[in-house]
Amino acid sequence: MSNSTLEKRLVGAWELVSYEAVPVGGGDTRYPMGPDPTGLIVYSDSGHMSVNFQTADRMPYVVEDPQGGTDAERAAAAKGFVGYSGTYNVTDEGIVEHHVNVSLMPNFIGSVLARRINLHNDLLALSLVEPLKTAEGDLDAVLTWRRA
Repeated sequence: MSNSTLEKRLVGAWELVSYEAVPVGGGDTRYPMGPDPTGLIVYSDSGHMSVNFQTADRMPYVVEDPQGGTDAERAAAAKGFVGYSGTYNVTDEGIVEHHVNVSLMPNFIGSVLARRINLHNDLLALSLVEPLKTAEGDLDAVLTWRRA
């Protein structure tokens, strides 16, 4: 499938089904955002993208002030959330490259996050091209999305 055909098939909104990770070299499947994360990724035909996903059990702030929350509340909220947006392109190798302009995690800003595409009917699996570096070791991860 050509990259332009694949890019056209990506356009639209996708709801998160699962986020799974396996240690490089093998091991038990992990669920970095818990067993039931929620999220949405959107690809536009203008070449823009946005993704947000979270743990299902994020706690609200005690006081309903968008600029409020204690340090502990803000840290917990950020720990259970991933969000970034920018532009994207699809390579001839079937990889989507997210060019990050805005992100909750400052380290992502200005970076290119590459994801291998596996698209089958209404399911989109985006797997890491490079392992995720964590304190517990390197992980191969895949996020599976269903067309919204």
